[in-house]
Order: sequence, then C-alpha cells, then structure tokens
Amino acid sequence: MNTKKTNECKVVALAIQKGGVAKTTSSVAMSAVLASEGYKVLLIDNDPQHNSTRALKRGAVNESIADVIDDLINFKALSANRGIVQTEEGFDLLPSSDAYAGTEVRLMSMSLSREYFIKKYVDMVRGDYDYIIIDCPPNLGMLTINALVAADELLIPAQPQEYSATSIRQVLNTVQMIRQYSNSNLKVAGIFLTMFDGRRNEDNYMRNSIQQGFSAVRLYNTVIPYSVRVSEAARKHQSVVKYDGKGKVAEAYKNLVREVLQNG
Repeated sequence: MNTKKTNECKVVALAIQKGGVAKTTSSVAMSAVLASEGYKVLLIDNDPQHNSTRALKRGAVNESIADVIDDLINFKALSANRGIVQTEEGFDLLPSSDAYAGTEVRLMSMSLSREYFIKKYVDMVRGDYDYIIIDCPPNLGMLTINALVAADELLIPAQPQEYSATSIRQVLNTVQMIRQYSNSNLKVAGIFLTMFDGRRNEDNYMRNSIQQGFSAVRLYNTVIPYSVRVSEAARKHQSVVKYDGKGKVAEAYKNLVREVLQNG
C-alpha cells in the first residue's frame, strides 16, 4: 500500500437524489485517479445496492459496511480495518451488501445520534488516508445524511436534463439542514455534469441553465461524456480509468480530479 501524501484527510461524498447519473462510476473513477497520483484512498460503498462493490469485486464479500455500522450501533469493539479490501487499482474499498438495507431500517428506527455512525467510523480511519470517497445511494435518506454528516465536502454529479435542477435543489436544501444541525463545516465543492454530449443543443442548454440557476455553486468546467466503455468496464469489474485509460471518459475523470484538487 502507498503512504500518505497529505497531513490531513479529506472526506468527499458524492450524492444527489436521483439514480442513473454515473455517481458510482464517478466514485470509482475518481478513487482510481487519486490512487494513480499516489494518494492513499478509501472508497466507502454507502449504498445497499452495492454498485461500487460489484463494479470492483467479483463474488460475495465476507464483511461489509453493514457489519461495521451494526458493531457501532451495538457498542462493540471495532477494528479500524474491518471489512476493508484492497482493490487491484491501488485504493481500498469498504464494500456494501444486501444486508445494508436492514441497517438503514434500523437507523431510521433510532431516536438518538442515528446520523453520526458513518462519522464515527470515518473518524477512526481518516488518519490512514489522504482521501475518503463516499458513494451514496440515489436518495436523501438516512444513509446519505450519515455520509454528509461525516463529509468535509459534497460533489454533486448531475445529468444535463431538465429534472436535474430539482434533484440538485433537494440535495442543497439537505446540506443547509446538515449545516444547521449536524455538520456546520460541510462544504459544497461543486456540480459536475455526466453523460454529456456537446453535440446536443439540449445538453448545452441545460449546462447553461444549471450554471445560471445555481450560480452560488461551482459548476466544474470538466464534463464527463457518455460512452459505452463505462458499462464495459463495470462488466470487467474495473474502473473506466483502468479499462480504457486513454479513452475520453478516463481522460475526463483525470481532468475533473485535477480541477477538484486545484479548487480544493
């Protein structure tokens, strides 16, 4: 494993109340790019659908984030490396599983401190990493709230489509709530567009519309283009950065990471 490059770990959550926006693709790709640059990275699959886990690992996992959070709920002693697996792409993964859906139900039934469990875990491990990336489910439920309470920054992936504005507004409203009650230091790092086709008038129109409608939030210059290479990479259990390293999507993610680091 590589050694840390930075003195402080940055925790970045990728979240929006919508599926199919390449959130998992982005989480995996950005983790791979950061690892290739020598940063020590942990990707947390915070989604009961466990798409990040399936994108990187063949077969079932022995331990997952469900086991980690359940131990914290039950006040059990927890090893900081429990469940973490090393990927072939140079970064660590805390996988998810079907059981995590039950964990979310359990969190929702609690009345005290239910939004702090991922933060408790992150605080245990952040000294070992330069970056912790949290891939959130496609909603603003208790697991996403946990991630935002634990995060230093939020990145919002969005498609250049009409209804994306509503989803962006919903997550920004949630950020305001989190800042008021649970994590006053949470920063919105910005919005980036995925599955973008510059040949389409609609995509360019929506890019301008999002930029104008959310002028207080950075809209990154880098856009992630649509490509069938993304689904091909997932079938090979690889990030698109490893699968098609010189392709347009991989290059876009490299540029996005550079832009995020420059503006961090």
